[in-house]
Amino acid sequence: MLVALSHFGLGIYDLNPGQWAVVCFYVLSSFLMERQFQKLAPGGGIRAFYLDRFFRIYPVYLVVTLSRAVAFELGLRDTIINFTLIPLN
Repeated sequence: MLVALSHFGLGIYDLNPGQWAVVCFYVLSSFLMERQFQKLAPGGGIRAFYLDRFFRIYPVYLVVTLSRAVAFELGLRDTIINFTLIPLN
């Protein structure tokens, strides 16, 4: 919400709340990534960590990419573009 409010131009004593929200997100994200690395590193080292990351990210990426390609081939390009604009409203 702070990022959204920041995009509307809301500031608190000339501080941008969106910047603080993004910094907090990155701090929390790096903390969780470090915990995941510590959990996987003793067993398989850095290779196990990157394999875990790959298998968490790649299947979703593959499904979305293939779904998009099939939908575009079926002539649903405009429909997909309209649905992706819904979160922006």
